[in-house]
Amino acid sequence: MHYRVELERLLNRLPHKLIVEFAVYCVNDVKELIPKKALPALELTEKWLKNPLSVSNKELSDATNAAYATNATYAAANAAHAAANAAHAAARAAKSSEKKQEQYYTHLFNMITNLSELEKVIYNINIIK
Repeated sequence: MHYRVELERLLNRLPHKLIVEFAVYCVNDVKELIPKKALPALELTEKWLKNPLSVSNKELSDATNAAYATNATYAAANAAHAAANAAHAAARAAKSSEKKQEQYYTHLFNMITNLSELEKVIYNINIIK
């Protein structure tokens, strides 16, 4: 199976918040590779996932700028791009990228499986593993 292609296909159909959740999952997998200056972007993103009203747009913007300044573009601050970038960066960092991609695909598949039937219809998600 071409996991990278399947990951991208599924990510293109998900709502923003699930994309961010998946990005954070991937970024946490390679957290030790992220420059310390970029970690606030990840922390703010995790805080936003718990409560979107707990983080201001300015805080997110400042953290994003810091993450980009340290070349940690996959630090999840820019969530739509970060999801794909994080999956690719984590897969490259892994010794066995095929196994790592399979792990990410399985995690994403499980996230989607947990969506309600209505959400699956709304996002036009038909999953066959």
